[in-house]
Amino acid sequence: MEYRIVRGILFVSPGKEIDHFRAERIIRYTESLLRQQRFRTLVFDLADTVFMDSAGVGMMIGLYREIRAWGGAVFIIRMQKGIRRIYQMAGLQRIIPSYDDESQFMAAMEGGGKDNEG
Repeated sequence: MEYRIVRGILFVSPGKEIDHFRAERIIRYTESLLRQQRFRTLVFDLADTVFMDSAGVGMMIGLYREIRAWGGAVFIIRMQKGIRRIYQMAGLQRIIPSYDDESQFMAAMEGGGKDNEG
């Protein structure tokens, strides 16, 4: 699990698997950062993630609700094919836009667009 901040945007790279144990750790640490620094944009970078169960879906929805409470937004970048299938089956595309890569996401943010899904 890795965190980085780019231009005031919090990027979370969960790692290879998002299971119940990992999801709880991500929620605790990310909520702490969100509350302390009031990030308005949270991005899950799923480049290395090959497994995600319902706990991962729940984690994303929960953090989406948390950041939306103060007008923020959540995005996903670099989603693997298997994770994209779960993303679509869970209906996450209705609330969390995705982008193919970080440069596409950053270009959309600079242009003010938030609905250019990859």
